[in-house]
Amino acid sequence: MLENLYRAVRGIVPSPIKNIGELHLWKLGYLRETGWIRSRREGGAVDKDGEPIPWYTYPAIRFLEDRIPSDVRVFEFGMGNSTCWWGKRAAQVTTVEHDRSWYEKVARSMPGNVEVTLAPVDSDDYIAAAARSDAAFDILVIDGRRRVRCCENSIDKLSARGVVIWDDFHREHYRSRSGFLRDAGFKELPLWGMTPLVAREALTSIFYRQENCLGL
Repeated sequence: MLENLYRAVRGIVPSPIKNIGELHLWKLGYLRETGWIRSRREGGAVDKDGEPIPWYTYPAIRFLEDRIPSDVRVFEFGMGNSTCWWGKRAAQVTTVEHDRSWYEKVARSMPGNVEVTLAPVDSDDYIAAAARSDAAFDILVIDGRRRVRCCENSIDKLSARGVVIWDDFHREHYRSRSGFLRDAGFKELPLWGMTPLVAREALTSIFYRQENCLGL
């Protein structure tokens, strides 16, 4: 292994070379441990063992996985590997998807506690899918199309302990139109970092109020 070879010679190499070597090994280790390398190889968001994970920032995934109560109800705009991930951790997951071919590709891998609705992306059925539900949700995931409208139409459906998880919140047109969340009493926990598949920094933000299901 490259790591073992480096450990054997690190005591005799000059500091500049040592610094470069350690940085290179740290990056490789991080990318391997998070599953980034495997995600690139398989073309999908997975962890190091090949299990599906959300396409959120790695700090957000790590923060969430230790805090999700098993009794939460989740509503998600946009289905995919994240839906499987939520399905293994939540009591119930409801998701709305606009792409039928994508739905047919991934639906068979969904856990039994996942309910999927198909709706055209430009329709009221899509942006109002959470608002029209009979039940309240503890976690609202904004990760599909028309994200601002979807969030605006859905936050009244959150339970008293409800939180919003908004992926790709680094995009200015999301940030500039999100004031309604602050007006509704939400605080933001920004979780910057790398994401599966992509070699750049991104932002997944969690919006929460004083009483919330994540213990913030």
